[in-house]
Amino acid sequence: MSHRLAGPAQPAQPARPDGDPTVPQLPARPKAAADLRALARIATAELDRAAAIRAQMRDHHPFWGHLLAGVEVRAAFDLATLAATDGIRHIWINPAFTRHLHGEALGFVLAHELIHIAMDHRDRCRGRDPYVWNVACDLVANRMVADLRRRDGSHERLYAIPQGEVPGLGWVNPLMSSHYHNTVPEFIYEHLCAGNGERGVDVTLWIDSDDGDGPRQAGGMRTPNGIDTHATGPLSAGDQAERDQLVRSAAEAWRQSGSRGDVPGQ
Repeated sequence: MSHRLAGPAQPAQPARPDGDPTVPQLPARPKAAADLRALARIATAELDRAAAIRAQMRDHHPFWGHLLAGVEVRAAFDLATLAATDGIRHIWINPAFTRHLHGEALGFVLAHELIHIAMDHRDRCRGRDPYVWNVACDLVANRMVADLRRRDGSHERLYAIPQGEVPGLGWVNPLMSSHYHNTVPEFIYEHLCAGNGERGVDVTLWIDSDDGDGPRQAGGMRTPNGIDTHATGPLSAGDQAERDQLVRSAAEAWRQSGSRGDVPGQ
């Protein structure tokens, strides 16, 4: 059985206007100290926006806000996508691209990465075709983020789907399909395992190690026009324990909030 992957029902507003004075100009090639300072300012501005989104998440959905507080969000200008995650404790964003997103679209990107971590998508691959698994997980993650609602009585969507042209990156159009609403990636995988359609793009993801030996290389996978890169390969016992502790801590924060907002599995 094959299904057409439908676009989002409502158009989003991913990019801020090109002439927006709040968007600092990015040096084409950072050669001088002034260029490096400009990049640092852009990175700081984007990380500040991520911190504001974390506070918003805590207010509307304590589980996700606490989880975002537990991971480390870093700037990575050499990242070939909007964002990436190791599926454990790190999220990377490329400020050169994310600076063009409205706050609601950046919130969508960050929540998308959190879902990959919370749902243990990396470790659950377990020998499956990594591209098809990536597609299945993105379909789940994008729907879960799109279903997050504001808790101020309006019940409007909390975040906007980032869809459109992002300068320097190209066209962004996250996978969405009503066929797979309220399903798990294992189920979706079975429907997509024939591998029909365009293949993903293999990339290299450098993951910072905590042992002082510098970054270590891991395989990664992204879908065309997607928003992120996922590290692939099973987690070590230590990494799995750390991820599990982050999720348990977020669940406890949700319980202490009076079970306010969404949690995985609802």
